[in-house]
Amino acid sequence: MRLVALIIACVASAASAQEAAGLISVGDYPEEALIRGEQGPVTVELTVNPRGRVSACKVVVSAGWSLDRATCLVMTKRARFKPATNSEGNAVSANYTQTIVWKIPGVRPVRPKPNSTRM
Repeated sequence: MRLVALIIACVASAASAQEAAGLISVGDYPEEALIRGEQGPVTVELTVNPRGRVSACKVVVSAGWSLDRATCLVMTKRARFKPATNSEGNAVSANYTQTIVWKIPGVRPVRPKPNSTRM
């Protein structure tokens, strides 16, 4: 079975979606998420320091604990950005938002069943 993690959005960041897509590999898919068939988008707010490294990762849209954790681990460890600059041209910290969609090909996302009560 082939596993895929897709980058679907890269908002206000210096890295393109194509560059970010290379950050994630098949081995990054958390085993516990795979066993449970978990997939979906994880949106994170990254704090990028003046050296272009991710110094903080905050999940703003969750796809489950293990996928959230994997997203932050990968982004913190591997992502590199061109730092933001201030009006004097000096590198400064900045926040960027990025969405990663974790997908298991051939597996349809599980949708919660409506809560119904019978009398």
